[in-house]
Amino acid sequence: MAGDGVFKWWAGEGKDPEVYRIGADDWSGIIEAAHKAFPQGNFTIVEADKAVLHYEIFSDFAGNGDLSEMIDDVNGGAFGEDGPDFFCTDDENAELDGLLNAVIADWIERHGLHPRAVAFGETRNQDYFPPSLKDDEDGLSCEGCRKAVRPGDLYCWGEENSLCESCAPTYRSMIDEPESWTDGQGNPQDPQALRASFEAHLAAGGKPEDKVVQRMEAFTPPQVEGDAA
Repeated sequence: MAGDGVFKWWAGEGKDPEVYRIGADDWSGIIEAAHKAFPQGNFTIVEADKAVLHYEIFSDFAGNGDLSEMIDDVNGGAFGEDGPDFFCTDDENAELDGLLNAVIADWIERHGLHPRAVAFGETRNQDYFPPSLKDDEDGLSCEGCRKAVRPGDLYCWGEENSLCESCAPTYRSMIDEPESWTDGQGNPQDPQALRASFEAHLAAGGKPEDKVVQRMEAFTPPQVEGDAA
């Protein structure tokens, strides 16, 4: 279904929402609004435009002359059973289509008869935010969007700021934004070392747009001497 090309961000409850009730103009806005509406997580965000609504109901008829034939049908008594048909040209039919469509569009606008909800046209950048971590649950919260990252999820580890897969930087950022890369003490990383990591990733078959992530492993408590195996 064609969209209107005006993209906004939307949020809905659950992994596959039936309805997206929360909207915002940008990503940061929808993150803030969604966390406010769903403080425990378990919501989905998506960037989408709205489906274009068409009110031209008098168009694309099965054949030419449908409207004129309708007029002829309701006047059978006047013309007689074998009387003349109501003839008009294709251009005249198109003119009548346009006049009727204009009247309907004006009527809809004048009375504000617009639907309360419409389907999405095109969607992109959909992302699910699972339920928030419990106090005794292993994992972390993304510093960029507060998404819960659990064992088995892909994430970008940082000494102070760890990021989920969606917020993680790409390998290309090592070249385009080397100043954003720091070590565990907050010191800038060597641009040449970053370039070497970037080139090694490409040599291994990776792409510049790949995210710099690893899979979170489950936390295993250290074995204490005397504990049962």
